[in-house]
Amino acid sequence: MRGGQVAKAISASPEIPGAWRALQAGDLSPDGSVRWAALRWVIPTGSGERSVIQEGDVLVPLRSARVSSLVARGVPSGTIAVGHWAIITPSAQVLSDYLAWYLAHPVTERLLGSQVVGSNLPFVPLSAIRELEIEVPALAVQERIVRVQALHRRQQELEQQITQVRERYVNAITQAALERAAQPKH
Repeated sequence: MRGGQVAKAISASPEIPGAWRALQAGDLSPDGSVRWAALRWVIPTGSGERSVIQEGDVLVPLRSARVSSLVARGVPSGTIAVGHWAIITPSAQVLSDYLAWYLAHPVTERLLGSQVVGSNLPFVPLSAIRELEIEVPALAVQERIVRVQALHRRQQELEQQITQVRERYVNAITQAALERAAQPKH
């Protein structure tokens, strides 16, 4: 586990020697996704090597309204985490998706939430993540948990789509009824 990097130049060009593509807290979408290709470039204060994000790393924004986590997928080479992040490279005994699920679980979220420090800019210290004891079942159990979570997320997405389509349908029907009522009668 390692933390994010401090950058001395927040906006740089990829052509500048020592520039790295940088994941910053503001790059995390509300749905937990990252548009990796849209990241800005920075010049880190150090080498940047300790904050490199690898495919499959679990990322936890430490300065966030709520503790969340995501698995880094599709990460361009030479991308670093800038700012308050925990970057976790799981061992062979832990699936990245399981670890991300575990860290975002409401029980873990409450536990980490109790570790928040700072009043103006609250954050979870990296040490709280380091000291967290994580239950690691057999890989087969982790795979089942991940599969159930993926199905649950998909169900939520579909239910949201159904709600949106139903609302558009009701709006279209009521608008058509209004337009028919407004037409002069012969």
